[in-house]
Amino acid sequence: MTKAIAITKDFKNNLKLRKNIFIFLITSFILLASSYAYLVVSLTCNAVERRNYERKITSLNGQVNELDLIYLHMIKDLDKEYAISNGFTDNDQNLFVSRNINQVAVR
Repeated sequence: MTKAIAITKDFKNNLKLRKNIFIFLITSFILLASSYAYLVVSLTCNAVERRNYERKITSLNGQVNELDLIYLHMIKDLDKEYAISNGFTDNDQNLFVSRNINQVAVR
C-alpha cells in the first residue's frame, strides 16, 4: 500500500510526467478524431458513388430491355422467304459426324 501512495505522490509532484501524459492523451484524441472523420467521409462518399452506380445500372437495364423488345419484334419478321431473298439456301442434306470412343487422338 505504501508503494501506491509513493507513486501517487510522485505523480502529483512530477510536472514533466504529467505534461507528457497530457500531450500523449491530446495527441491520441486528435488522431482518433481525425481517423473517425476520415472514415465517416469515406463511407459517405462510397454510399453516394454506389447510389450513382445503381442509377446507371437501372438505366442500362432499361436500355437492354428496349433492345430485347426490338429484337423480339425483328425476329417475328424472319421467315423462310426472307432468308431466301437475302441469299440463304435451303439445305436438304443433314451431315452428322460419328465418333468412336475407342480411338484416342495422339499428338
